[in-house]
Amino acid sequence: MKYNLFKFLPLVCLLVLTACSQESANHRVSYVESTATSSAISQEKDSQLSPEDVAEAEGNHAEQIVVQVTDEGYVTSHGDHYHFYNGKVGFEALISKDLVLNDPAYVLKQEDIVSDVADGHIIKVGDQYYLYLTQETPIHVR
Repeated sequence: MKYNLFKFLPLVCLLVLTACSQESANHRVSYVESTATSSAISQEKDSQLSPEDVAEAEGNHAEQIVVQVTDEGYVTSHGDHYHFYNGKVGFEALISKDLVLNDPAYVLKQEDIVSDVADGHIIKVGDQYYLYLTQETPIHVR
């Protein structure tokens, strides 16, 4: 009896491994290659709209939080994706705490100020943009 069991054990193992392999193949992620044209169109569409317009068009009312500021505009995190907008950060925009300037040695210079926001100023120091807080308890920082 033991001999018959050992005789079929490799066959059973092979069948189990084959079934597991086929099952995991059904759960693989399929990636679709995007073209530069489609991503450029998406970015161009976002840059012409306001964050409120994009939220309404997508039916996604998750907070849009400014996560990066560039010379051309700013990037918001919106749920599970990002949007680029031309121009300056809006006055009441929600801004990531990662953009807050945490350099106690920095002294605000008028020439560093790019724009004003509810909790302070967007400033540019060197090549980097930051939020310089003027409010002790900011309400637009996430």
